[in-house]
Amino acid sequence: MLVEREPALLARASLRNQARVHNGYHYPRSLLTALRSRLNYGRFLDEYGDCVDRSFPHYYAIARGVSKVTFAQFTEFCRRIGAPLVSAPSAVKRLFDSSRVDAVFEVQECAFDADRLRARVDRELRDAGVGVALETEAVRLRTASTGGPMTVVTRGQGGEREIGAGLVLNCTYSRLNRLLADSNAPIIPAKHELTEMALVEPPRELAGAAVTVMDGPFFSLMPYPSRGLFTLSHVRYTPHASWQEHPGAPSVDAEARLATRESRFTHMVRDAQRYLPAMSGSRYVDSLWEVKTVMPRSEQDDSRPILLQQSTTHPSCYTVLGAKIDSVYDVEEALAETLGLAAPAARHIAQSAPRGVASLRGNESLISIVAPLATDATPAAVEAFVDETVAMLRRTVTHYEIILVDDGAPAETTDRVRALLARHDFVRFLRLSRHFGEETAITAGLDVAIGDYVIVMLPNMDPPALIPEFFERVRSDADIVYGVRLHRKSEPLWYRAGARAFYWYINSVVGAGIPEDSTQFRCMSRQVVNAISQIRGPDQYLRLLTSYIGFRKQALPYAPINRTGQPTVRPKADAAHLARALIIDHTTHPLRLVLRLGMIAAAINVIWVATGPGAAGQTIGSALGLFLLTMMIGTTGEYVGALARRMRDRPAYYVREEHTSSVLLREERKNVVDATRDGS
Repeated sequence: MLVEREPALLARASLRNQARVHNGYHYPRSLLTALRSRLNYGRFLDEYGDCVDRSFPHYYAIARGVSKVTFAQFTEFCRRIGAPLVSAPSAVKRLFDSSRVDAVFEVQECAFDADRLRARVDRELRDAGVGVALETEAVRLRTASTGGPMTVVTRGQGGEREIGAGLVLNCTYSRLNRLLADSNAPIIPAKHELTEMALVEPPRELAGAAVTVMDGPFFSLMPYPSRGLFTLSHVRYTPHASWQEHPGAPSVDAEARLATRESRFTHMVRDAQRYLPAMSGSRYVDSLWEVKTVMPRSEQDDSRPILLQQSTTHPSCYTVLGAKIDSVYDVEEALAETLGLAAPAARHIAQSAPRGVASLRGNESLISIVAPLATDATPAAVEAFVDETVAMLRRTVTHYEIILVDDGAPAETTDRVRALLARHDFVRFLRLSRHFGEETAITAGLDVAIGDYVIVMLPNMDPPALIPEFFERVRSDADIVYGVRLHRKSEPLWYRAGARAFYWYINSVVGAGIPEDSTQFRCMSRQVVNAISQIRGPDQYLRLLTSYIGFRKQALPYAPINRTGQPTVRPKADAAHLARALIIDHTTHPLRLVLRLGMIAAAINVIWVATGPGAAGQTIGSALGLFLLTMMIGTTGEYVGALARRMRDRPAYYVREEHTSSVLLREERKNVVDATRDGS
């Protein structure tokens, strides 16, 4: 029997929401949610194609600067999940403000018609002989101490009624804890939001197209077929109020919140028109109001897992909190597995899965490891690094990827990496067209990394055993955790002296704030990586950029290792070039210094000539002046050269080819979690 509190099915959250049928694009920061949406999309269209509207084009725009995902990362993300993506027509791109939008893509997503879907579900329930009690609410559960069927107490127009049931599914969305609390069962931590979907007539310039701008300002204009209008939602203005529900939290009357409301359409459209000026032509018609419920952890990575949790007080009761109408298939299969029932639908999804899809064992954040392979990378060292890193990641997290960037590595090393791709899942191999340098190789890795957290490591010297500590510190107390050498005893005296002089100058004199003895080994949040990716230039120096962008930082002292047994210091020429480039890229202090020296020398020379030195004195003065003049011209030339390199506006690197593990994600993993085990 189906017990429904409203006068009709699908009359609340499914109706008072966007009508989007998700195809994965909406969740670039949650790979599992995106993948399951992508896999379920085709099945939903196969089964309910007569209930959807596919007549409109749909465009996704990536905001410039404020987005949590760059357009390059969004492109890579769509490729990973197999979601179709093409550049939008030029006429559409011109509708957007190019100073605020980086890229516009055309995607494949449709909208469901809630009225048609309701009629279809009514018919299917009737044909299946399922009883439906409308305007009836389940108010309490009772489980006899001796076992046997559970008793469900319902309240409808005829008063209270008791129903015996062997299995109860609590699918009451924002009221799920009301039933649990009234049944003396532990409640489930949840976050509720009072939300508004503005119903509008779209501007004629869009010609009926859907638009989504992401992933920071994030507004969406979607068709709403059941009323022939569009919904306008905004990540900032759609939520009017929010509250947490957990043991000990004060009770909130959600229905009372729904009764007091005032539209924020004006705020939504004014912000939206900054990115899409034509939005000013939208006309407000009405609003859809609802209490939206998500798991608290969804705020961290925008994931939308489905909760399936068995009650400890009433073992025959399972609470289900679903996020999207098309994700019901995951619940169906997870329930079948839990109850030991047949699930033929699982075979359908396995057949339709994109190539290269692998199993995820949970719903935690995804970590990307970026590791450049330089000219001194040996096959044995790289293999040991990958083996140890994979083993450590498997013990630490659920979702990860390892990005190996070939920056001129020997041929035998690249051959060994190809063998590692066949041995390990979640490994990607990015081959640059030539040797560009360690810093550029790291930039290439950051550009394609899709993790919520990104860890940069040098395979020859950074121990994978420290990955858990770096990761936990970033999750709890910092945005950037960087490694600092405990000592430099193994380095030559000349190298240590040069390093100390460099750090003294760059920090004490210039004030760049690069921590002394810091290494490339660091863990960064997605927000930090996106901030770094916005800074483009011919020379990208990670240690300097992480100092420049700010954010919360922590140092983690450690002792580097040496996998190859070869000297770990840079050659003299490379070290001098790096120091010079870091200084020129960050400050004009050397220009000011030689200018002051020149002025001092000129003053001394005037005094010298006035006092009438002999020929030898004049020769010395001329030589000194020529020396200072050469210094000034040389220093100025370095800055002019750096400026010329920037003005060429060439790509920092070129990718020759990319290879991935044969398996990236497995399709049988469902986007379903149990809050008691997931920690949400």
